[in-house]
Amino acid sequence: MTWNESEDESGLNPWGEKKNKLQVLKKINQKIKNIFYNSKRFFIFLKKKIIHYKNNIKWCKYIKNKIIIFLVGILLLIFFTGFYIVKETEQGVLSSFGKFHSLVKPGLHWRPILLYNVKLIDTKVIREKILTYLALTSDNKLCNITINVQYRIVNPNSYLLSISNPENNLHQIIDGVLHKVIGSEKNNAILEYDHAKIINKIQKEIERKVKLCDLGITIFNINFLNLSVPDSVIDSFIDISLAKQNRQEYIDIAKKYSDEIIWLAHVKYDDIINQARLYKEYKISTIKGNIIHLLKIFYNYKISKINNIVSVNDNNVQHVNILDIIRHN
Repeated sequence: MTWNESEDESGLNPWGEKKNKLQVLKKINQKIKNIFYNSKRFFIFLKKKIIHYKNNIKWCKYIKNKIIIFLVGILLLIFFTGFYIVKETEQGVLSSFGKFHSLVKPGLHWRPILLYNVKLIDTKVIREKILTYLALTSDNKLCNITINVQYRIVNPNSYLLSISNPENNLHQIIDGVLHKVIGSEKNNAILEYDHAKIINKIQKEIERKVKLCDLGITIFNINFLNLSVPDSVIDSFIDISLAKQNRQEYIDIAKKYSDEIIWLAHVKYDDIINQARLYKEYKISTIKGNIIHLLKIFYNYKISKINNIVSVNDNNVQHVNILDIIRHN
């Protein structure tokens, strides 16, 4: 083995100590470089953080300003949208979370839009509802009915808050009342006779149920727009109408003939009465004439008899009462 092949090279190599120092110096130098490099990186990182923080502050201020502007805009929007106008013909119903608060008169008003809700109702306008039904009468006949119901809202509170859907409830009330009233009348009474009685009955029943349900409306007028039979039975109905018309014509002809016969009978009756009266007067006058003639003959007979008595007793000076002689004889 040579002198420099020992396992412990540091003890046998004359340059070993110097080499170790150089290595130590290199390591120290490397560590210093690493420290400076890391310090530089740290300061660069710190600088970036500072710049980023400054940018974040500016961004936060920008966001904050935007949020403030947005909130102010929202508040202004809420404030200005709280104003509302109630017209002269309207009434406003102010409610809070679905509960009635107060009635609002015409004019300019304001309310907190998030706490109160207002609904405007025109209480002067006449509303109408036109409905068409196929109804069954009391004599089991069908008829088409188109009805026009005119009404006006008089209590906005009841109309809007008492019932969820007042229009639908009114429709159901009209439907039930119409079928009830029409079902109690005969087909001829509905199609041919005066409708005022039926309309009056329908209106009273609707008003009673509307008041019972507290809809807040009053019925203004009711009219029938159409009253007719269904198309499926129109031909039969026309035949029945023609038969009724012909029946009436025959009745009129018979009545006319009856009137003529009665008039002729009255004329003949008057003639017979007049003839009988004349015949009676003739007979009476004839009998009276005969009686007078007989009386003349009778008196002539009595006078001649008296004359004979007087002539026989002409020597008698006593006074003779002619009437007593007639009575005696």
